[in-house]
Amino acid sequence: MTVALTPHQLLETHFGFREFLEGQEDVVNAIVEGHDALVIMPTGGGKSLCYQLPALALEGITVVISPLIALMKDQVDSLLEKKIPATFINSSLGQSEMNDRIEAMVRGEYRLVYIAPERFKSERFVQALAPLSIALFAVDEAHCISQWGHDFRPDYIRLKWALKDLGQPQVMALTATATPEVREDIIEQLGLGKFGRQPPSVFVSGFARHNLTLGMTSSKGRAEKLARIVEFAHQLKTGIVYCATRKNVEKVAAHLKGEKIPCVAYHAGLTDDQRTKAQTKFMNGDCGVAVATNAFGMGIDRADLRFVIHYDIPGSIEAYYQEAGRAGRDGEPSRCEVLYNYADVRTQEFFIEGANPSREVIANLYHVLRRLGSHGPIEMPIAEIAELVPATKNSMAVGSALYLLERASFIQREYRQGSRTYTTRLVEPIKPLDELPIDFERLDKKRERDFAKLHRMIEYADHHGCRHHFILQYFGDTETGEGCTVCDNCLAKADSAARFPTDEETVAIQKALSCVARVDGRFGRGRI
Repeated sequence: MTVALTPHQLLETHFGFREFLEGQEDVVNAIVEGHDALVIMPTGGGKSLCYQLPALALEGITVVISPLIALMKDQVDSLLEKKIPATFINSSLGQSEMNDRIEAMVRGEYRLVYIAPERFKSERFVQALAPLSIALFAVDEAHCISQWGHDFRPDYIRLKWALKDLGQPQVMALTATATPEVREDIIEQLGLGKFGRQPPSVFVSGFARHNLTLGMTSSKGRAEKLARIVEFAHQLKTGIVYCATRKNVEKVAAHLKGEKIPCVAYHAGLTDDQRTKAQTKFMNGDCGVAVATNAFGMGIDRADLRFVIHYDIPGSIEAYYQEAGRAGRDGEPSRCEVLYNYADVRTQEFFIEGANPSREVIANLYHVLRRLGSHGPIEMPIAEIAELVPATKNSMAVGSALYLLERASFIQREYRQGSRTYTTRLVEPIKPLDELPIDFERLDKKRERDFAKLHRMIEYADHHGCRHHFILQYFGDTETGEGCTVCDNCLAKADSAARFPTDEETVAIQKALSCVARVDGRFGRGRI
């Protein structure tokens, strides 16, 4: 294949940069040379360019799988400004508009097409893509495909079957946080390096974020937490407050507004229009603080966030570091703090139990559905079905069990437009529970691992050593020392007594000050 311009020439011509960021060039070269790739790159490290630039060098369309519907248009608009033909396909489009864009893809009018993973539920959609010449299949937020990850999404599982129907094109997987175990699972799930393709290249950029000061504040109750959040908002102005539940989001947002601190609330209980308006207001800088559940933030690229506070303890180190990493993307000093109360751990335990139903819950639900379904379609909200299931008070666990039984082809569920209720039907012939393809052993292992991750998060909260070192070790990053100057524990231990610099230090200081003078105020302290 003949490439008209080198990656460096493409970088300057289309993106206006003379140099790659750390780690980008090796990734781009591997993709252009035809390798599958797994890219682990921290938030703000420039992952998008790692597939956008190769899209200009490769012959064919680059398909980008992304769950970030709210940000797809921003990405596409940015590419169009650079004269790079691109579009997106997601649930915000009508069928006619979707068909027009697919036809344009077939005609070769785009270099990049962003597609939401749920589109691959439709066999018709996959068949429509089959004739395309796909040069690269880039899977963003790839940790979502792993059941061992912190944000597993069932829609991602369909991608491996879609790849088969699309002729097994070159694949690239990208994410900001993944343990060695999750990395192996991503490679396996997406078949990287298989089906006659070149062996995969794995790139792991450093996880260290030295501009982030990590901290943990022990809080006796809600009043102390709210006072701390108000203090951060007054001092640092811009940031995100993450809460584990919608109820807590509403409480914190109401308190901040009562303190005359402008903020937006964001959680899955809001309508699509409400969430879009809240996100737009925050991203445009019309509001400095967002109070949100973890439904908010994946892909958020507002650079000037000076703090991220966790009102409740997160469920894992992965979730925490990904969310905390949304602070300080401009390289400037920022604060990341968890307001820790051990009683909050119970909320995360509830979520783990809800996401990982036991065999007993699944069996009891199976028998309830057989009884209800014998009289015809079941039209009941999950909460009402849960009340009929013995041995559980967790409606979330019943919802997860319904999903498992649907995947096992015991039931069919159809969403009713205009309501939150599904119509549930039994699939004939009705199979005994033991004959359904449900891997109970795997479910048990996943539950154990999720609880183990929560316990590691608790260990982090109680840790008295360097917090950066703790996190880097967790992700298998060996390039780390034993201490830092940007976490609460190390700062508490540091000797703060002033002294005169040595001769060698004096020269370094003079060079640094000379640098400050020469950039003439164009950059901040973090960049310097």
